[in-house]
This record gives sequence, structure tokens and C-alpha cells, in this order.
Amino acid sequence: MAGDHDERIQAITMPKWGLSMTTGKIVEIHVAEGDTLAKGDDVLDIDTDKIAGTLESSVAGPLRRLVASVGDELPIGAVLAVVAPEDVADSEIDAVVAEAKD
Repeated sequence: MAGDHDERIQAITMPKWGLSMTTGKIVEIHVAEGDTLAKGDDVLDIDTDKIAGTLESSVAGPLRRLVASVGDELPIGAVLAVVAPEDVADSEIDAVVAEAKD
């Protein structure tokens, strides 16, 4: 992530599940803002032109923002959710989300 953000902010991003995959569509979300994630927790279901699968969390901590919504078609690397400790300011989270949407 660019910028001078708190290094404790972690992004869950659109994975690349195949050589031809360029985007994924969010079909279901299994978590809510405020949930505490553990590594391996199901975060959301993604459908691509070749495969459908469930993205598991690669990080642990409180889910501060869900950036993606059901129906969104997003490119590989797009920020889907932001995880950070409770003491990270909302303004820091908002800045990461704003950058991600650019």
C-alpha cells in the first residue's frame, strides 16, 4: 500500500486464481465490519469466468471496513476489506479505502 499509513493496517485483496483471471465478481460476503478474523476464516465468495471459490483471510484482526459489495466485479489486487487494530484511527482506514478506490 502506498502512502504513510499505519503499518498495522492490512488489506485483503482480490486473488489471482488462474493465468487467465483478470477480475472476480463478489457473490456472497461471510463477514461483517466489526468481526474479528482469524487466518483461514471464510471472507467472501468470488466467481470468475473459470472458477468459483471462497476467499479465506490471509490476516488476523478486527475487520474495520468492507470495501467490496455483492455484485462488484473487481480487478486482481483490488482491496476487498481492511483489517486493523481498534486503536488505528478511522481516518487512517478511510484514507486506505479512498486510495484503494482510485
